[in-house]
Amino acid sequence: MSSSDLDLTSLRYLSPSKATQFFRAEVKEVGLRDVLLATGQELPQSPVVFEIVKGGRAGDFLWSDPLLVLASARVLDLFYRHRFTGYAKYPVEVWRKDERIAGYAGIAIVGRGGHIDQKMSKVRMVTDSGGLGRGIVAVDGLYFDPQGWDGSDIFNLEEFPKALLMVDRVWQSLQAAKVTNFRALPLSAFGFGYHEGHA
Repeated sequence: MSSSDLDLTSLRYLSPSKATQFFRAEVKEVGLRDVLLATGQELPQSPVVFEIVKGGRAGDFLWSDPLLVLASARVLDLFYRHRFTGYAKYPVEVWRKDERIAGYAGIAIVGRGGHIDQKMSKVRMVTDSGGLGRGIVAVDGLYFDPQGWDGSDIFNLEEFPKALLMVDRVWQSLQAAKVTNFRALPLSAFGFGYHEGHA
């Protein structure tokens, strides 16, 4: 698929499900900056250790703070079988007290979609006294110019490196396989700083 064929309304971003029964984890010690890990700029040689802090059962996705996401062997097999591009995996160890929970790997986003379209996404920046932008404090939608997209099935944007975006064949495959503990939300649902309760 070329950038001219990319329909932004068909894209989704990966988000945790609202179900509270699934495990949630905290990273014990990354040893790398989380943003470099999440974007595949640095991948660890030894496993990154996570500890389960909430929930009563495993889901196919395991979410952590900061926003590092782990995927089950079932998800990774689906990605492999469909030849999805734009991700890399890294080794992890997941523990629940003294019990090791097997079958997960970390997911790093190596596909790129370029920069956010500040007008379409209604970006509000904090500016310094010289009028230069210093950071995004509000956004309503996660839109971008498809010309900056590298063609990956899974990718992120420069300003939101931890937001995992997916072309329609990825999220539809996840839904068809009844993968657990995720939501595939449209780009219009992404936002913060404008409305209470926005995703």
